Amino acid sequence: MNELGRGSTSAGKALAPVAPRAFLASHAPFDSFSAQALDRVERALEMRFAARGETIFARQSAPGDALWIVRKGRVRLERDGEL
Repeated sequence: MNELGRGSTSAGKALAPVAPRAFLASHAPFDSFSAQALDRVERALEMRFAARGETIFARQSAPGDALWIVRKGRVRLERDGEL
């Protein structure tokens, strides 16, 4: 897993560290995955942190090639400048 930054909340409090597998296993649909399936998902993870207002995904015409899981915070989706 690659850590690309340090996480923080908008109030400036750092996020508590969490083991990726434990996080996944405690949330649907991953909580119903077998141990082998969780291993495969965990190996494919790339952990990223984004600052408030940062663009995290900018492709509009290409099909998606990733699943984004937001641990804390909110995202706003726009297409051609429209919400």
